Amino acid sequence: YSSENVRFIIEVGRFIDSIKRDSTLCRNTLNYKEIDKLTNLSEVNITSIVVPHKGKELDFGKVSEWSSSVVARYTVLEHVAKIFDEYLSSDADSQICLSSNVLANTLHRIKNIHRYTFQIFDEALLDPIKTLRRDVLPRFLQSEHYKRLNSYCSRIYPLPVMKEFTFQMPSTAKVLQWPDEQLTLDNLRNVDWY
Repeated sequence: YSSENVRFIIEVGRFIDSIKRDSTLCRNTLNYKEIDKLTNLSEVNITSIVVPHKGKELDFGKVSEWSSSVVARYTVLEHVAKIFDEYLSSDADSQICLSSNVLANTLHRIKNIHRYTFQIFDEALLDPIKTLRRDVLPRFLQSEHYKRLNSYCSRIYPLPVMKEFTFQMPSTAKVLQWPDEQLTLDNLRNVDWY
């Protein structure tokens, strides 16, 4: 799951960056869980949601309510369809592991993209981040590759120690704040996910 999770996180980061070019889309101070309550997500019958095989079959709901004049609606929809095709579809080559509930919730958020904007994949990011934090990062830090990299790079610039290498897990208290710079492994630990 490592490479799929990392690529999914990076691609969602690119998606968020593309939307955040328009500050009017980021004015919503509600997080995705609060928007879920407003859109009656708990009343959605998960068994009735049909998961499409391709992103072009996604139901984007009321896209006419897209409020941005800076970020083109079709560009956002294409990016969402691409992420769906590569990571969420049952036919995806790099499918990430998500529960059926999380997938159904994500499809509901896609259908209401005009309300969720950059938060449509927030819940889907939780498991990949947990997997990286719990499984991948500790193994990497114990690997011979990291030791050689650390030895080589420490002559140039010392790498952070393990206690500095922590991921902040999402909470419902804050709104997602993505750094303006490009997502890298160096600044991933500094991202305030919520």
